[in-house]
Order: sequence, then C-alpha cells, then structure tokens
Amino acid sequence: MTLGLVLTAVIVLIFLYAAYKARGKQTRPPQRSQSVKSTHADIREDVAKLARALLSDTGVVYLDAETTDINKPEIVELAILNFEGKTLFNQRINPATPIRTAATEVHGIKKRDLKNCPTWPDVHKQVDRLLLGKTVIIYNADFDVKALKTTCDIHGLRLPRFKDVCLMKIYASYVGEWNEYREDFKWHKLTKALRDCGLGDQSQIHRAEDDARHVYQLVQYLAAQ
Repeated sequence: MTLGLVLTAVIVLIFLYAAYKARGKQTRPPQRSQSVKSTHADIREDVAKLARALLSDTGVVYLDAETTDINKPEIVELAILNFEGKTLFNQRINPATPIRTAATEVHGIKKRDLKNCPTWPDVHKQVDRLLLGKTVIIYNADFDVKALKTTCDIHGLRLPRFKDVCLMKIYASYVGEWNEYREDFKWHKLTKALRDCGLGDQSQIHRAEDDARHVYQLVQYLAAQ
C-alpha cells in the first residue's frame, strides 16, 4: 500500500465522517435513523480498512511527545516508531523553558532530570530525517503537532514537512458517540480507548515511547475489526 493510497483512504474517511455528522444533526433528537446507523457502519468498515493500510505502509510512523506545558508546549520527551511498531527514536530533551508542575504531574519529568540530556537543536536533524515526507499517526495530533512547531519556533528551526493523521478523531468516529454540546463525535482519552478495546488499563500512561506503542496497538485493534 503506497502513501498516496493511504492518504486517499484518509480523505474518503473524512468525507464519510462529515456526512455522518450532517445526518446526525438532522436526526437528533431523539434517535438517529436507520440510514445514519448504516452510514456509521460504513465508517467503521472504512476505519478498519484505513488501519490495515497504515499497518502495511512503510511511509507511516507513530509519534508521541511529552511537553513542558499545555498552552506553549516545548517537547521534553519524544518517541517515534516505524510502521511495524519498532522504536526509531526515544529521547528525553532538555528544554529552554520551565516545566510546569501540572505537566510534571502527567509525565513525571522534572527540569533537573534533563540537565544531561540533549537539547532540541542537538536532535533536530535526526527528527527531521525521520519525519520528513512521512504519514505521522498521533493520538490528539493537534496538540503534538503544536508542540513540534512551538519547539522549533523557540529554537529558530524548521518544522519538518509531514502529513499528520489524528487517531483520536478517527477513533471517535469509529465509536460514534455524539457530543450534543460540541455537535461532534465525542473524543476519548487514549487510556479509555485502550481500556474499552480490551488492550489493558493504562491509567498511568505518561511516557512517550509507551504512548506511541499504545497508538500502534490501537491501530492494530482497529485493523482487526
């Protein structure tokens, strides 16, 4: 399966996702029509097809980052896995900005833990080489892509060019739970997704390599459906 075909599958999924959302709005409340249910079944089937394509595409990598903050996130730990789930990069990184207490409570990393670690300029070329031209699978891609961009901006470096695919949004369409307030599919934390799919109770997830591998495992699960 080529990168082009994977991206085509992503585009098809997006159109189905939009169609389901539109029909969902027309049929609520109190209950969706049979046609909407059929559309959701189609989406689940297309999610499975997309997942199978991702697993066979050598141009795919899986990424997760831990950061200093939510609002202006600088990367303190980054992991990248190849399309077979093998680790290509797993490194703690010494940031230029402080690590907020709330972030440390999530990943357990403190500034003093990173004093002997490389800085972002030290690893940028390697990260660029691993991501350039790839399809990058991320759970909550908006945040991790923001972290990559923020980190590059802080150090005056170029963000690698790649195609990001948000598994969180894809999984949300697969589950099909509707959020009335947001008028969109309900997003699920990775911990809940893993638990609901029988992949274990990962209530203490906070390491980049572990999270990236769990994203790969979730794609494997979806491909088997």
